Amino acid sequence: MSQIVLTVESASLIRDEAVKLLSQAFQKEHQAGNWMWKHENNPAGQSKVVVARKHNRMVGIRPIMVSPVRCKDQDIKAVQFVDSAIIASERGKGIFRMLCMKALSEINDTLVFNTPNQMSYPAYMKMGWTDVGGLVRIWQSLDLPAMLKYVIKKYWALPSGKIEDVIAHLKNCPYISDEIPEEAEMLIELSENSMSDKIVIKKCRDWIKWRTNTPDGTQFMAYSSKNRFAVIFYVIQVDNFIGVRILDVIADFYDDKIIHMETKRFINIVKKKCDFISMICSDQHPILNYLRRFFPVRKEPVHFVVNTSRLQSADGKDFLNPENWELMQSALDYN
Repeated sequence: MSQIVLTVESASLIRDEAVKLLSQAFQKEHQAGNWMWKHENNPAGQSKVVVARKHNRMVGIRPIMVSPVRCKDQDIKAVQFVDSAIIASERGKGIFRMLCMKALSEINDTLVFNTPNQMSYPAYMKMGWTDVGGLVRIWQSLDLPAMLKYVIKKYWALPSGKIEDVIAHLKNCPYISDEIPEEAEMLIELSENSMSDKIVIKKCRDWIKWRTNTPDGTQFMAYSSKNRFAVIFYVIQVDNFIGVRILDVIADFYDDKIIHMETKRFINIVKKKCDFISMICSDQHPILNYLRRFFPVRKEPVHFVVNTSRLQSADGKDFLNPENWELMQSALDYN
């Protein structure tokens, strides 16, 4: 391992090398546009990248994506370790651990959280990270006809509608637009105030615009109503089924009546053309509790790990309790 040299570099300076390595490591073409969006144009700050080189050749990377949070009305510096990659010929030689330890040494008074896949999860556990849990992926048919459609399509593979037609229909519906609501900044403040005792990702309107401006062509839409409730979502197709995936909900969660009414109206609009609804969120998130009022929700756990070893300005124990977190998919680094 003495041949491995670790450096820390700005994402913009190694873009071409990093994209090439990601393509090689995952045997799937990665685009420079996605790297720029995630690691260079993030309004919270450009990513630093820990780079492993062998004989001057890049063999591994560990980007450090800036993702600040709020905890009990306190701004907390936070990052996610994402897009880690090592070329196949160098795996199993301890480089992943070296990259992780170097990345931790480069941050100060900073929380680290991550949603590792099945392959990297055991490595995090061996390195002493805490599996906080509490993050779930939910999927559910929107009504009884959709459930029957699921059974029929599952066994007879009936053709589905075109996703383009569903997107066009939703864009013409009342309360739905392909623009981020002008009142988003106010709603973010209301949302943060109503979750002041929780850990949430730090947001602003510019951050939401960046998060929904992905280079993969995903068409995000927003349901909003009277300066009091907004759902950021997009349409997806899974096999023969078309559904909506919720990216984020911003609202005053103290107002139970409004949340109940607007959630119901949103569901009634999308279920006319969509079979199911899905999202990734904290199991205790208020919007999931509202959805449970309308239909039973199917869910599965998502790995959610935290490292507090570099955090000094806040009590690390607060971040190890899953009931303290209120995350939605917007906080994570994937769609």
